[in-house]
Amino acid sequence: MKKTSLLVFDLDGTLVDSLPSLAKAFNQTLEELECPKHSLKDYKQIIGDGAEAASERCLPENRRTREDIKKCLDLFRIHYENLWHEAKPFPGILDLLLKNASQNKLAVLSNKDDSFTKLCVEKFFPGIFDFVTGYKKKNGLKPGPKGLLEIMAAARRTNNETCMIGDTATDIRTAVNSGTKSIGVLWGYRNKKELVEAGATYTSESAQHLSKLLSQRLT
Repeated sequence: MKKTSLLVFDLDGTLVDSLPSLAKAFNQTLEELECPKHSLKDYKQIIGDGAEAASERCLPENRRTREDIKKCLDLFRIHYENLWHEAKPFPGILDLLLKNASQNKLAVLSNKDDSFTKLCVEKFFPGIFDFVTGYKKKNGLKPGPKGLLEIMAAARRTNNETCMIGDTATDIRTAVNSGTKSIGVLWGYRNKKELVEAGATYTSESAQHLSKLLSQRLT
């Protein structure tokens, strides 16, 4: 079996801690809509499957009409435009990426809109990633496999040479649906139980531990 040489990272909760800015943007939106706000802990379960899904989840059940979800999504995007830059890379992430860039192709696959994903990656990790892909209508959202398969094709890597790295079951299921290895990271927004049950090949509790794991050139 070929060794891993394409590392595909989720963005929010894996590379950058964007939870405070996402929560702030959604709570500002909910306040305008006269809906109850949520705690930071609540948002760990709300986000992860794209902005539209998060907009629906953060609304009270009696306000989850198509019209209210769209209104919530539109307002969120306005507020988040002024807040997204407050996100910060998790400790040790930049060193991890730089250490692995010479021996691997590096990619980002996010459920954020494609243009916005590219904007975020360019701000926080300029020049580091070989491929950056966000949500595109033709590919759909994770855990659908099309985004990851598109990256693999561009990188000319097989499923045996690819590893998906993320903090949610959505990321792990993306790997399962694409036939690749996966690593669930425990510094993000979900817990080990969720990642293992989703089928994570490995789990990692820190960027330093992940660096050691990747240095073994996973088979």
